[in-house]
Amino acid sequence: MTASITHTLFQYPAEGAGVIDWQPWSHNGVQWYIAPEAPDDLRERLANWRHPSYPDGNTEVLKQDRCRNVTARGNLVMKEMYPRSGLWSRMRFAVRPSFSRRACALALGLRAAGVPVVEPLAYGRRRRAGLTSAEITVTARLHHADTLSVWLRRKSSRHNDILAAYGALMGAFHACGFSNRDLKDENVLCLSDDPISLWVADMDGVRCCRRISRFRCARDWRALVRSLAICGCADETSLACMLEGYNATVPARLRWRRQPWFSEQARRR
Repeated sequence: MTASITHTLFQYPAEGAGVIDWQPWSHNGVQWYIAPEAPDDLRERLANWRHPSYPDGNTEVLKQDRCRNVTARGNLVMKEMYPRSGLWSRMRFAVRPSFSRRACALALGLRAAGVPVVEPLAYGRRRRAGLTSAEITVTARLHHADTLSVWLRRKSSRHNDILAAYGALMGAFHACGFSNRDLKDENVLCLSDDPISLWVADMDGVRCCRRISRFRCARDWRALVRSLAICGCADETSLACMLEGYNATVPARLRWRRQPWFSEQARRR
């Protein structure tokens, strides 16, 4: 399984050419690359993303801070990334390889392996004088879906099943040889009609490890338990449900008989 993912990752096209034939398109200072499976009207919709009279609904702000802006319109989600404040951060952002392209490559490989990741449709870079000033990723939007944090706070009758599915989702990454240090609840979506069907919406924290170590797994657990503690779901029963789902997904060498010590530290904090 790992070999198929890494093949997709390292065969990913360089800036618009390659085995999956992403199509280049330049508009309004952004160099876009469009997936062949993208809707036929995607270019028109991207060109009119902030036009209030375009007939695909109003733009909805999902997340916004100093260096990130996530908006949704119709059945699309656009994530725009900007450099952090400070000269060194801006210089790194300007010259680093495209992480929006990398995110799409990882998403394609993980989807091919059966890991539930939202479908990438396009990525782009805005440049000035040859230096990157913004990175953009466009993905399909899951309708009738809420973030996992919403479901965890509801304490529904399927609470333990959702937590087991959450642990299995982390296990799916590790079983494929990938680390995800940012699999927090706000980056995971639950379908309203099937809350144990979880989808990953953000690839920023994903790293390819080929053969992932138990130490790396424990670090991922620490980040995950920290997010659960914020939702008030880091009790022994909840973590036991997650561990059961995780152990059912990963190979024998990555299974835990008890909570990783890193996760226990995170819970106490």
